[in-house]
Amino acid sequence: MNPLTFTCSVCSLWETWHWLLLEDRILVAAIAGESVQLLPLKLPESWTEITWEVTLDSAETYGIVTFHKGEPPDHGSSPHFINRVTFHPDNLSLQIDPVKKSDSGLYSLQTETGGGHINITKFRSLLSDRVRQPNLTVLSAHLELGQCSVTLFCSVPGADRVTYSWSRGTSRIPSDRDHQLPGNQSLLHVAINADSSDIFYRCNASNRASWAADTAGGKSLCDSPATGKYSSHVSAGNLQALHKRGQYHHPHLTNGETEAQSSDVTCPTSLGAVAAWK
Repeated sequence: MNPLTFTCSVCSLWETWHWLLLEDRILVAAIAGESVQLLPLKLPESWTEITWEVTLDSAETYGIVTFHKGEPPDHGSSPHFINRVTFHPDNLSLQIDPVKKSDSGLYSLQTETGGGHINITKFRSLLSDRVRQPNLTVLSAHLELGQCSVTLFCSVPGADRVTYSWSRGTSRIPSDRDHQLPGNQSLLHVAINADSSDIFYRCNASNRASWAADTAGGKSLCDSPATGKYSSHVSAGNLQALHKRGQYHHPHLTNGETEAQSSDVTCPTSLGAVAAWK
């Protein structure tokens, strides 16, 4: 079935958590160090006992909280979640604050409705670090016949499972009118008119729960590619390393196009394919 995306009510104004509804579980992608709330999409009409349990990716299993109607919640004695868990009886949700990367795992909400019937709702929690602002590097820039051929490399040092995408716009500020460029790799090859002053290329780096972007002006890339953080001075050793990793290919412009698709970098799994991690 196709995944559905939900917005988490406990997130800040500028953040969203990604909830994907799978066939047998709800996938929650969250940022380590922040707060996440596991909220059942549908509350039972009647119940006698609620239990939250988890099997972490480390294979450890914990009973997190047990709640009998009319009694205080029993948070047990699990050292893993000590002083970080809040149970909300009004909506039966479980809040973890702050959440850690070691909290990734399969969470189960078990609802006993009487007569020995137990309903189980599963949440697959995946934790990631917040994506830092990517670095843009000019690997090559060649001016010929009024056109500047540029190869841009986008990277986030130390990032885990990051996907890259590119767009072109007429302002440094992102807009819904920006043109999404083909490919989702860390390299981009473009041909820019040397006198273009209103073209900007944007790299977006994202993981399962956050994203960050950086922008380069087309004119600055042609006029002075080594200015600021854009550096056209890439050593032969660096280029050789990129070749060995399959991350650098010479630009190929076809059919008169001014943009070539980015190289065949092995791309980390994107949020849209996150079900593969369940």
